[in-house]
Amino acid sequence: RFLALKKRIKAIKPSNATPLAVAEKLPVDQQLEEVISQINKIKQPEEMYLFHKIQTATTTHYFLLLIGEGIGTAILNKMQQSITAKSNAAYTVVLIGHSRFWIQDNLFIHQAFFKKIMIPENRVFKTPDKQFTMHWETPHSPYYDDLDYMYKATDKIIAQYFVLRHYAAPDNAEGLHAMFATAILRAFRTLIFANLSYQTHYLSAYSLWMLCRYAQPTVANMEYLFIKLSGDAFFKSMDYNTKFNHGLDSIPKEKGLVMDEILNVVTE
Repeated sequence: RFLALKKRIKAIKPSNATPLAVAEKLPVDQQLEEVISQINKIKQPEEMYLFHKIQTATTTHYFLLLIGEGIGTAILNKMQQSITAKSNAAYTVVLIGHSRFWIQDNLFIHQAFFKKIMIPENRVFKTPDKQFTMHWETPHSPYYDDLDYMYKATDKIIAQYFVLRHYAAPDNAEGLHAMFATAILRAFRTLIFANLSYQTHYLSAYSLWMLCRYAQPTVANMEYLFIKLSGDAFFKSMDYNTKFNHGLDSIPKEKGLVMDEILNVVTE
């Protein structure tokens, strides 16, 4: 799967279109207005762009690009948690944040992604009385060498997981949860980069997964396996198991089989 994605991303042709002019903010829905207000209370960015929305029977998921200084993963996580809690999960946000300098400095990798998003139709907030301009590369020659490295790193950790699964003593599951979670997050980041020309920072498992759904909607078909393994706690457990902990690992046989199935689906 990842090799096919790598070939696809290298086939992307850069656009020679000129940058679009800045336009006034378009009307947004009431929930989104509340989201913007809560984000600004925590840390006001220079601009916000709404680049995707997923509507389910119970929840609206807003995908936002925040542009500004000092908008790191910790701030993004705080914003997400605050918005989800205040809305009682009626709406959630998937946030990515970068400084304007970082975007400009990394166009050789990410231009296709940001140029598609940063258009007047998507902008839902701008710092009053300020104008911003991006200088897109024309012509643009994308650089995707890291994709092969990311694929290999993902492939090797999955292979190592199965070696440990096969040879570990029946009463010793140490390291398996950490290897599984690391493999999952690497797979998510690789899929995103391969489909979107965007190499994410180390976001939460939930955010990475939602970006996978944006990048390739059909991956949502495997969500039932996440629920089968951990119920609603799957993404929290992925975040937990990629951090240091000093507990004993224990994997019931049926859970181990589901973990194996998930990684097999990812790599098939």
